[in-house]
Amino acid sequence: AYLIHQYNRQNYNVTSTPLTLLNFTESYIVHYNQGNIYYKQGNYEDAIRAYNIALALRMPKKKECDVRVNLALAMLGTIKDTYADLSYAEETKQVLLAARDVLLQEECAKDDGEGHDKEAQKLKEEIDKMLEQLQQQQQRLVKVSLRFLRIYES
Repeated sequence: AYLIHQYNRQNYNVTSTPLTLLNFTESYIVHYNQGNIYYKQGNYEDAIRAYNIALALRMPKKKECDVRVNLALAMLGTIKDTYADLSYAEETKQVLLAARDVLLQEECAKDDGEGHDKEAQKLKEEIDKMLEQLQQQQQRLVKVSLRFLRIYES
């Protein structure tokens, strides 16, 4: 409750250590909330670590998809600046595929569109669109390069 209270007051500088000790029955909540705080701060790497710790702990099945959605969003946050830069295309593709994979686990999202979590399914479909766009950008670059090569050879 203390962490949530501070979070709602936009105080994102709260440490989770004492909260972990006090909340040993559902310790995933502390790491999940800490991940949310890191995410709000734009500290995506620490958010990813916190969400992964939360996933490693026991939690109700219905909560796992929430953690997975936030983990995937944090992963996407690491590529937002490089998404349009084709020199980072392979790295971007790997992050997109990893985030997509996180959503497919536990069937939060599914390839057939029938995942049991609507947010996870929607995010997976957005990632699929991003992967398609990235592939199209790469194909256009190859076509332009081939045209340039033909002109240069002539």
